[in-house]
Amino acid sequence: MLKCVDSTRTAPEKEPVLLEELKEQLRIDYTDHDPELQHLITEARLWAEENELGRCLITQTVTEKFRTLDGVLELRFPASSITSLSYVDDNGTTQTLATTYYELGQYYGISVCRLKYDQTWPTTRDQNDAVTIVYVAGYGSDRDDIPLPIRQAIKCYACYRYDESEYPQLLQAARRLLGPYSVRR
Repeated sequence: MLKCVDSTRTAPEKEPVLLEELKEQLRIDYTDHDPELQHLITEARLWAEENELGRCLITQTVTEKFRTLDGVLELRFPASSITSLSYVDDNGTTQTLATTYYELGQYYGISVCRLKYDQTWPTTRDQNDAVTIVYVAGYGSDRDDIPLPIRQAIKCYACYRYDESEYPQLLQAARRLLGPYSVRR
């Protein structure tokens, strides 16, 4: 399987945990720390996605670059759909490949872009970013689409980061909650 050489993604439109939920967990009833707490929610989501889960939580658009179309392309995050696949041909012209050539598949729980039956990949120019795949990843666009243990883990991690000396055990609790949902490779 071919791995991407570069990956970017859009930020989700909302976070999986509301500020009010975190404040309730921390028993905070004032607004002085709201900006810091909001940053901690974002930090906790990114920590869960990047370090523990290997998956996007709230729906995001992911753009990945590959060197070639020689085989099965391994997507970095579990995908719900492929938006587009474009490539740079031998002449240096960017082409968009029709969906009749490729499909989203799974290989031992890993999302992949692969050829459909009886199709062949076109030839690409020899460069690192010759292929661009844009796809959608995440549980859904709403907080309720994310499993409750993941949302709990995000609150645990944010509480831990808010005051590490008072809540050291929360980091391990967050990891235990996330464990069953991890697709890390």
